[in-house]
Amino acid sequence: MKPAWTWLREDGALAIIGAAFVASGTWLVWTGVSNLRLGHQSLSWPIVVGTITSSGKGEDGTYIAYEYDVGGRRYTNDQVDFGLLGRGDRLEHYRVGRVVAVHYRPSNSQEAVLEPGCYGPGVHMLMAFGTVMGIIGAFTFIQTLRGRLSKRIPPEPGVPGPPGA
Repeated sequence: MKPAWTWLREDGALAIIGAAFVASGTWLVWTGVSNLRLGHQSLSWPIVVGTITSSGKGEDGTYIAYEYDVGGRRYTNDQVDFGLLGRGDRLEHYRVGRVVAVHYRPSNSQEAVLEPGCYGPGVHMLMAFGTVMGIIGAFTFIQTLRGRLSKRIPPEPGVPGPPGA
């Protein structure tokens, strides 16, 4: 008889991979929904004047930073939009020193964005990919557990087992 923990080597890796896919897919969908929600809310946020302090391409990709004042307090931010796609095509638009409209969250002035709303396919692609990952993960996890349970539960006396058993 095999020790109880051997199932981890046999089926457990698939169950762990399935659970990881479910967790990752859930996180991706949650991130997408959060960005959609913030994008929608940002359409009604108050607007102040800000200035682009830096923009360019670095090791981590394109960056655009700006500063703005709310209630006599200075803030800096780098959130351009909630769309999750690259900013490379916007560098010319957001040159250093340019005066911009900054939309800030009334309940937290540190949270701001230059382009309110949530446009482009980035967030929707993220949520679709997360959903597919979650479905694949759930299917893998459930099938692994079903297969494991069918190996462990002996048929009741007088009840025929599965075909081929």
